[in-house]
Amino acid sequence: MAVKNSSSDGRTRTWVAVVYPDSAPDNWRELLDENHIEWAESPLHDRDVDSGTGEVKKAHWHIALSFDGKKSYEQVFDLLAPLKCAIPQRCHSLRGAIRYMAHLDNPEKFQYGSENIIGHGGFDVQSYLKRSTSEATALVREMLEWVRANDICEYSKLVNYAMDEKPDWFDVLANGYTVMLSSYFRSVRGADSSGERKRS
Repeated sequence: MAVKNSSSDGRTRTWVAVVYPDSAPDNWRELLDENHIEWAESPLHDRDVDSGTGEVKKAHWHIALSFDGKKSYEQVFDLLAPLKCAIPQRCHSLRGAIRYMAHLDNPEKFQYGSENIIGHGGFDVQSYLKRSTSEATALVREMLEWVRANDICEYSKLVNYAMDEKPDWFDVLANGYTVMLSSYFRSVRGADSSGERKRS
């Protein structure tokens, strides 16, 4: 790990760092777990490409630490010293840091899969991956376009298709929008029975 930087001593509850397989000890996760803190670990980033040179970057993990109270740079530096990782940085958005672990908001970068982000010490990864209202609404629109294009009249068919083919749709269905979509299907069936749908 590099020399301490006294200009980065602002206290905060959340910190991020980068761990490299070729310098970290094999038991680096256990060393961090021994501190009994909440932290998250990215999938191994081994397909990141340097946009300037086009070369694959050195493999690494991103980690995010969440403390119960504020910690100084020096405290976090000392805690991470056994991992021989890069200098810790203050985290301004834990949600943004967790989403970056899978490049969820960077489609131009390799997509690592959010299911491969690991929470330690009780860190709830899923709470930081929840979709915004606009993201969920866009997925509902996709579903309804598919329903209309395929003349689907039963909610169960949408759910089965989502389970088998569209995990992002299924996530939205399992966590909301059921009432609205169920009402939509009832309305479609009502239009079918009255012949209104065929006439429109």
